[in-house]
Amino acid sequence: MNRILLSLVSYFVCLLFFVTQSNAATFTVTSTTNDPSAVNGLGWAITQANGAGVGPHTIVLQVDGATWGVGVTLTNSNVTLMAAPSGCDATRVINMGGASLTVSGSNCVISGIIFRGTCLLITGSNNRVWGCWFNTDNTGLASNGVGTNNGSMIYINGGSNNTVGMTGQCRNVFSGASTSDMIRIDGTATGTIISNNYMGVGKDGTTALSAASQNGVNFVSG
Repeated sequence: MNRILLSLVSYFVCLLFFVTQSNAATFTVTSTTNDPSAVNGLGWAITQANGAGVGPHTIVLQVDGATWGVGVTLTNSNVTLMAAPSGCDATRVINMGGASLTVSGSNCVISGIIFRGTCLLITGSNNRVWGCWFNTDNTGLASNGVGTNNGSMIYINGGSNNTVGMTGQCRNVFSGASTSDMIRIDGTATGTIISNNYMGVGKDGTTALSAASQNGVNFVSG
């Protein structure tokens, strides 16, 4: 009898594990379009991840020069937006223009991407940004000359326990090619960690980048 009960318990545990894992999905971006209805574009991939239910889900950016500018928000949680990996170098460009990518979900990861323009607006909690380059060229050793960008590269507006940076070599790199802040943190955000980022220098930690930004990290009252 005990063996039968043990077998049944094991069966249901395995079934639960299978059902949970089967929800995971990967969406690949191979088009540079900013049309959210165009299959394999970035807006399309985020929309698909939002509707995919419980994750974890992954969006893999395989094309260089994807164009943002669409009003799509990453609302689902447990989603990773990443470039095709190449060690700790950011490998794929997203041209943001003046429109931020908003992350309102939680437990999301943004990694390995070169953002140009007004970049990320984070309103959710427990999200992490690492291994990204902001307003640099493809080498990570020079600014890309977006000096007309007037928005913060990362704006954390609310939420809790969000992290920008990580230990080791996979650091975020911030060029000063902006007339605003590299990172802006609203007073309503709590538990934010900014750690091990390069600001105003390239990925090697020594090469000077443009320094037009007014602030590295700016804390504003809530």
